[in-house]
Formats: sequence, structure tokens, C-alpha cells
Amino acid sequence: MSAAKEIIGSAIEARTMSDIEQLHALIQGDIGQHERPVGDRSNNFSLFSTHGLKEYKLVELVTNGQDAVLERFAIAKFGTSDAAPYATPREAASDLLGSMHRDEIADLVRIEFFESDPPTRKSKQMTAVVSDVGCGIAPAELSQTILFLGSDHKDKAPWQQGAFGLGGASTFRHAQAVVIVSRRHPDLDPAEDRISVVVCQWVEHDKGKGLYYPITTEWDRRTNPDAEPWSAPASAYPEFTGTRISLISYEIDSYSFLTHGAERSFERMTNTRLYEPVTPISFVNHIAKDASVRRMHGLQRQFEERPRKDRHKYEESMPFRINGSTYHLPIACFYFDANREDAGAKRHSVAKDHAVLFTSNGQVHEHWSPSDLKNRTDLKHINDRLLVIVDLNELPIKVRTNLFAPDRAGFMDTGLAAKLEAGLVEFLNDPEGELYELDREQLRKAIVGERNGRPTINIARQIGRALKFKGGFSLTGGRGGGGGRKKRRKKPAKPDLYPDPTTLEGPGSIQIEQGATRGVRFHVNARDEFLASGRGRLEVTCTHPDVGEREITIGELRKGSVRATIALAEGAELGNYELLASIRGWGKASGGIGPDLEWRTTLKVIEPKEKQPPKPGKDNAGDDGDLVGLAWRGENDFDDWHGGTPGHVEPVPASMLAEESQDYKDLEPLGATKIPTIFLNRDYTPLKKYEGARANDLTEKGLEDARDRYAVGAGLGLLLLDQDLRAKANSSGVPEGLELTAKQAAAQSALVMMPQYDRLAQAAGVEDNADS
Repeated sequence: MSAAKEIIGSAIEARTMSDIEQLHALIQGDIGQHERPVGDRSNNFSLFSTHGLKEYKLVELVTNGQDAVLERFAIAKFGTSDAAPYATPREAASDLLGSMHRDEIADLVRIEFFESDPPTRKSKQMTAVVSDVGCGIAPAELSQTILFLGSDHKDKAPWQQGAFGLGGASTFRHAQAVVIVSRRHPDLDPAEDRISVVVCQWVEHDKGKGLYYPITTEWDRRTNPDAEPWSAPASAYPEFTGTRISLISYEIDSYSFLTHGAERSFERMTNTRLYEPVTPISFVNHIAKDASVRRMHGLQRQFEERPRKDRHKYEESMPFRINGSTYHLPIACFYFDANREDAGAKRHSVAKDHAVLFTSNGQVHEHWSPSDLKNRTDLKHINDRLLVIVDLNELPIKVRTNLFAPDRAGFMDTGLAAKLEAGLVEFLNDPEGELYELDREQLRKAIVGERNGRPTINIARQIGRALKFKGGFSLTGGRGGGGGRKKRRKKPAKPDLYPDPTTLEGPGSIQIEQGATRGVRFHVNARDEFLASGRGRLEVTCTHPDVGEREITIGELRKGSVRATIALAEGAELGNYELLASIRGWGKASGGIGPDLEWRTTLKVIEPKEKQPPKPGKDNAGDDGDLVGLAWRGENDFDDWHGGTPGHVEPVPASMLAEESQDYKDLEPLGATKIPTIFLNRDYTPLKKYEGARANDLTEKGLEDARDRYAVGAGLGLLLLDQDLRAKANSSGVPEGLELTAKQAAAQSALVMMPQYDRLAQAAGVEDNADS
């Protein structure tokens, strides 16, 4: 075997650090000991991105491979990549690869997982290999592309996903070594048909460390800036083509990342984060028992090919105005009916911690977790059942580039990103929308079903008195004195709907701030098919000079209601204007033309209101009085509960408490007033251990009394904690782990006092013993 073939073969087969040592020795034996730092900077460790999870960054190498495949076929067709006429990666893929079978396309980019040293299960390290049959990289180009830490290679090609040249290299930080094998594809007639091998290893310095690779001559930024890595004629290993990148001993956070079907698995994560991939990819997990080839086509195709009756889709467009132009951003919302453990639950198809996805070219660049969705919106009870896709492709590529960090680890901290997120929050918080109704339904289910029907109102009053006693504290200053209570908002009766509409109605007036996005509901007493079939069309126009056709989007008619969304410019003129909603020239179900329908709404444009931080001790939702609500529930009653969750607090409309629980029927006159309601987990593991320890000593009534004492202590702690967390939380909420730890501390503080009280109660003869 020739030395060149041995080096290339060893590079392809490298899996462990011992393999790297042997490979490095082979290369140095051939070309000597010359090294060059990645990015041409010696202490380059800090230049590799630290944002985003290590697992997410692997997707960047996959998208680099997709770009390389498109570039190969584009050059073959047009002579140069610059001559390719495509506006988007999807357009390029459709034209260049459209005649190929999708499995054949998937095999052009492959990611594989191998055991590293020591075994991955113990070390949480593996070797990830990404290979593509793309354009390949010539030896002279390597130092200016993947080894450069930032490149202009793709920044002028709108049909390439990469823009910064940082995504793929962001993985290097988490590997002990990196091996790159690349050959310019022979179909592209390279000047020299050679295969390059690059071995990158970390070198410690007195003030940091850097990633270096061997080169054929001594590198110097001034006298020899083009020093190249090792390469050999492709004839030494003619069966190899494309590019292969091996991340040796790559760190992972959890072994479940390698478990097929797990919520945190690579497969689930990639199908979610490559929601609608430019091309499908293939995946082989050699660490798992099943090492078969799996082809991943993205979550969108999976949903389309595997429809479920318990998964519902709602689609609309949101207008988003920037730099004097308005863009219509498609939003798709998937709601999962199934409970957490059921087959159709969200967790069985969507990657963990993904509730809202902001996508560009079908790839997730930013996401909200279910906790983020709960903290930022009014959708407090379906945050674990909802998946929202915000497609940003209509925004110019320059705008999208300025929105996201170079490694696609999230939004840049800019006013543009804040405006986009604020618009989405307003869009999702529609109080007459389907999502809001689904959320209210889950809340109703949460209120029903206290333990054994035992009344909780007296315990709730004890907690309310304890709150008031605490320095004279009352949630909103008590029941007396002026202020008045909110009027109850009556639940609207289901409208009578007909094949042909007879009425079109909406609000009399609305307000909208400059630069904001605002939704407005119109009601048409027609069945959904009236607009869906095209027999009728709702038009909404505005007299404001800055609100034209592009600034208004109109959703679908559902159950007699349709939403129009308006985007207003930052410096829009203040004052009163008019919205005109109309349905004209519509076709009757029996034939002929129906009468015109119109509704006029006054639109008042106001200056943006200054955001007021929440005040400690006040419920932003508008609590009234010193009464709180209390309900015992099981760990399966909330999607985000488990045995370690003591419970949580949330504001509940008084009318809903009265309607769903007889304990609170006296609250009905308070209507929509929000009552802070404590939901305690009767399956909380420390509580169950306490109850088990006392089961032989107490009657059932004695146990119930003990639970009531726990409810007062733990409930009061959770309520005070909830107020404090909301007062301190920023727009993105409190970290989920920190919040859970604080809740557990509050509950266990109550539990730790229980045995001492039990002994005192027994000694005083005030507790029912099982033997008495």
C-alpha cells in the first residue's frame, strides 16, 4: 500500500484519539512538522461559537453538505456557481435535483455516529461523521473556506443556505480532534485532481489554546500565506469523492441523544430543526442496535404523510412591516389533542423544548420552548400541546441575515427581533381565536376533579388570610373600598350559521400603536365553506394613508369568525381613521348574487405606550380581593408536571371557577376578575412518601387533615413565589430549572414541619389515630 493511500484510508476510518495519533504521525512522516492555526489565529478557541447546544450545531455540517451538493450540480449545469440563476435554495434543489428519487437525493448527504474512546454511554463522547457527494474543496481553498472561521464564499449566493462561513466550524470547539478529507468533484474538471487530508488538534498555550493542522511548508502570514495541508493525487484513492468531516470524541449532553425515537434524539431534533429541509438527508447510528439507514425529510413532510385526527392545523398570515415595506409571514399552528403519554402526543414527533419555530429556508434559526410560550403569551395551558411555525422566507435575505446570529443559535439582540416577537405574541393572544378557546378548555379541565370531592374553599380562605396577615398584605388591597370589580364577560353563545350570510359585524372601534401589529375580529353568520369555497371574499380596507392592501392580512372563516391583522408603520400618523370590512358580489348557494354586506370600525392610531414593569404583590392579570383558589390535581393532569412538581399558580377567571367547581359558586358575580389559583400535585413524590409513612397511624380523616395543613403551607409558599417570580421575570421568563427548584423548596419547607406538628397534635389528643 502506498503512503498516500494509507493516509487517506486512515483519515476516512479515524474514530478515536488513538487513530488520530497514528494519522498525525503518518502525515508528519511524509511532510514534516509544519502547522497552521485554524482561522490563521493562534489562540482561536474563543473564536469558535459558544451559543446553542452542541447537538444543534451538528445540523450546520449537514446544511453545509446540502450547499456543496447544490453547488456541484449548479457548476455542472451552468459552468460556474455565479451563473446559477436561482433565488432560493429550494428553487435550486427543485431544478437541479428534481429528476432524482428522494432517497437517492438523501444519500448525497449522510451523517453517521460511531463509538469513540472510552464507550459513549459512559464518556458522553462519540465520533460524528458528515459526508457529502458535493463539489468538494481543492487543497488551496481549504484554508479560505471551512478552516477560515468566516468566509465570503456564500454571502452573495442567495441559493446557498450558508452566509457567514461559521456554522460548520462551530462544531470544532466540542471535539477533541477534527479530520477533513476532501476532493474536488472530478465532474467539475479541477485543475488538479487531488485529495486533501486535514487533521486538526488542540494545542495548549500559556494564555489559552488553539486548533492547528499540519501543512506542507512553514506558514507565515506575510511570506507564505498560502501554505496548504497535505494532499495527494486522487489516483491514490479513486473511489473517494466529495467531503468527509469527522468530529472525533465529540461531546454530547445526554446518551438519549443516540436513542432512536427519544424526545432528545438526534433524529427527532434534526427532523424538527430541519423542518422543511432543502434536501432530505440520510442518517446511520452505528452506536445503536439498529444501525440501518434512516432518511430524514423533515417534520413538515412527516405531518403531511402521516395525518392524525388528534392533530389539528391552523394557518394564517401575519403582516410584518420593516423599512417601509410590509411582508406576509405564513404561520402554521399544530395542536395536539393527545395527552402526554398517548401515541399522538406532541412529544412523540417534535423535539423536546420546541414550541415556536422561526424558520428560514426551512431550517430553524430560533425557537421558543414551551416555557417561553407560556411566559410570553396568554396560552398557559396548551404550551406543551402547541407547535407554531413562523416562516420568514418572504423577508429579504439581508433582513434575515441581520435577524440571526451567525451560527443560527437564536435572534440577535436587535429591535427588529423584538418587534417580530412582539407581533407574534399579539397574533397568538387573540381572545376570540381557536388557540385561546383550546387553552380555556384545558383550564376548565384543570379546575374540575378535586380529591374525593373534599371542599377546598376553607383551605383557600386560610391561605388568603395568611397572605393578608403577612404585613397587612392583600392581593389588590382587599374587598372594601372603591375600585370596583371587572364586569363579567359573558361567554358568547354559538352563532347560528347558514349557507348564505345575512350579517357582517365587527367592533365599533379599536386602538393600535404606531409600529405595532394588531388583530381585529369580524363575524359572518355563514358556514366555513362560504369563504373557503370562494363563493364569497372578505375585503378589509383602511383610510389611513400608511395602511394599504399589503398591510392587512385576512385569515380563514371558522365558526362564524375571521381575523384581519393590520401592520402599522413606526411613524404612522396619529388620529382616527376607518376600517371598512365588506363582502360584495358573492354567490348564493342556490345561484345568483347576494346583497353586499359592510361593517365600519373606527381605527384610532396612538403613540406606543411605555411598558410598565410588574409591581411586586400585584397580579398583572387583575386579581381582586384577598381570596385565592385551590385545587388538587394529579401529575398527569398537566403536560409539564411529573412526580417532582409540587404544583403551580395561575390566575383563573372567577366565573370559570364558579362554573366548574361548586366550592366557588359564590364567586360568580366577580365575572372575569382573575383569582390566583393554586394547583397542588397530589402525586408529588415527597408528599406521597410522607403520607405513606403516616398511613398506619391515622384514619382517613386524619390523613385528609394532614393534607390540608400541607396545602396551607405549600400553597402559601407557591403563591408568594409566583408573585416574586413574575415581578422579577423579564420578557423571556424565568429559567424552567430554577423555577422548579424554588417550587420544590417551598413545598418541602411545608413538609419538613409536618412531623413535628403531628407529634404535638398526638400529644394534645387533637388528631384522629387509626387505633382510636
